[in-house]
Amino acid sequence: MRFRLFCSTSLDVYLNQSYEKELFDTADEGELTLYLWRNDHTIVIGRHQDAKSECRLSLFEEEGGKLARRISGGGAVYHDKGNLNFTFIAKEPVYDLKQNQELIMGAVRSFNIECELSGRNDILSDGRKFSGNAFYKEGNTRLHHGTLLICTDPEKISRYLTPPLMKLKKRGIASVGSRVVNLSELNGAVTAASMQKALTEAFKCLCKDKGGEFYEMKQSDFDAAEIEKKRANFYSREYLLGEDISFDKRAELLFDSGLFDVRAKTEGGIIKEVKIFSDCLDIDYIKSLENYLLGKSVYSKTDGEGDASKILEALNG
Repeated sequence: MRFRLFCSTSLDVYLNQSYEKELFDTADEGELTLYLWRNDHTIVIGRHQDAKSECRLSLFEEEGGKLARRISGGGAVYHDKGNLNFTFIAKEPVYDLKQNQELIMGAVRSFNIECELSGRNDILSDGRKFSGNAFYKEGNTRLHHGTLLICTDPEKISRYLTPPLMKLKKRGIASVGSRVVNLSELNGAVTAASMQKALTEAFKCLCKDKGGEFYEMKQSDFDAAEIEKKRANFYSREYLLGEDISFDKRAELLFDSGLFDVRAKTEGGIIKEVKIFSDCLDIDYIKSLENYLLGKSVYSKTDGEGDASKILEALNG
């Protein structure tokens, strides 16, 4: 088994996203990749989120910020140099989410910080979040990536991000900044550099335990033309802002899987166009739900009490 490590020295989110996607596209059988990277003054939104609903975009860009969209689902996050990102990539059956999570938490615990998994995609310490995770797959290739708050400015999180009020109320918190914690607050020895070293050592130990072959990649190992092609896509306004529709019906619903902002254009009660913005982790589910709703009457009843039935009821109301 081969263990592939790449640590980016760039703070450019679009370049870092391009490295990540290239590592994903070039993943081999019997190989596990760990990619470590940082961005500066960046908001990263999930695959199906509406940027203008998730952050104060105009203010952020006026103040030199960069907007980025992930290939995975989930919610919006703020990145600065005090935030370390990790990505695990592997084909099945090498991909092992539990192993990935244990490696991350093991590195955190090496600084005498207790932590635990919580909810659908968070890692907490004493009830406060320091890591959010998201997932992506194509064929039998899987990706698990996430953040580690090291010394991110909490005031900027609250200044730029605008999570829907219904999500905050459900969680019983006052603001997005009130439920997070920097690892450096819990142990002053934690820096981006020391955490990167801890994760690297944990990855090397896993390689040794598995009897694997370790390889550390360099920037020169990448196809420069392919990286630039990918960067142009991640940087494009079309990709960043997505597509909206003119709509006459709208409903916002909060399910266990996430917030669903459903916008529909109807004629005679029939849904002719529909767009769902969501922080749901399952990006394929959003597309399948849009396809299911297309052509349905907002007055119709669907079988059972599933999400589609609740959405149609809300649009009708």
